Amino acid sequence: MLASPALEAVERDRRLAVIYTQNDLGGAMARDGFGRWEHDVVPGGDEQRERSFRFAINLVMYALCLDYKTEQAHIDFIMRTRRARP
Repeated sequence: MLASPALEAVERDRRLAVIYTQNDLGGAMARDGFGRWEHDVVPGGDEQRERSFRFAINLVMYALCLDYKTEQAHIDFIMRTRRARP
C-alpha cells in the first residue's frame, strides 16, 4: 500500500547515507520459495510492484555510482587504453 509518496534521507559528506520511505518496498518484491508473490500490492497492483522494483534498482545504482567522477584511481590506465585503440 502506498503510505506516502515522500522519501526521507540522512545526508553525510554530501551523500545520502540512509534513505527512508514509509512504503513497503521489500514486501512488494518478496517471493516465496516457489517464486510466487508473497503479498498483494494494494491499491496499485502490478504497476505499483514494477515501480517498487524500478525504485530499488535506482537506489542500488545511486549507491554504486555516486562518486564515480571523484574516484580517479584508474583514470591514467583508462586514458592510456583509450588512446591505444586504432
